[in-house]
Amino acid sequence: NNLKYNMFNICSQIISLKNKTECYDNFAYKKGARPMKKYELEISYPHQEEDEAEQLGSLSAEEILSTFKSINWQQLRILQLQMQAAITTFTVTDSDAEQSIQITLNELAPSGQLEFRLESDIEVEAQHKILGLFSLKNKDYVSFRNLTMSQVQQYLMAFLNEDLDSLKTQYQSGHSVSPISAASK
Repeated sequence: NNLKYNMFNICSQIISLKNKTECYDNFAYKKGARPMKKYELEISYPHQEEDEAEQLGSLSAEEILSTFKSINWQQLRILQLQMQAAITTFTVTDSDAEQSIQITLNELAPSGQLEFRLESDIEVEAQHKILGLFSLKNKDYVSFRNLTMSQVQQYLMAFLNEDLDSLKTQYQSGHSVSPISAASK
């Protein structure tokens, strides 16, 4: 046990910061712990062209949430209004599950408050009634409109916690925008 601890310390001292994390993840994995999940993050700001989005690489759930909270969304909303056709997107991709969510800032919110749209490639089965006689089932994708800052953060946390069932349930219950319980997982 002491030998493993010493090996970990030597590894941590020799390798760069990025590789330290990999070393720790591998060490924790060997001890039976689950390696830290990483997500790809891409942010597109109003002043950038669509193909110039900023690729931030592989980040932990905590780093993604911290990045989201650190953005000055109100300033970006003003910039979007000034630039007219500009948009701000915050896209998180789970490469393992091959799923992503894209959060878009709505600069034209009627309330003047921050408002977001969330779109995803998370499939959900939707049932539609036709003329009240027939039910038709088809595939749809989880998406929400008119989200407040706290709501979009809760949906982001659900995605990062791999709680896709909560997102699907919220979508199927009439596209409700009521908050998702952080404890439901």
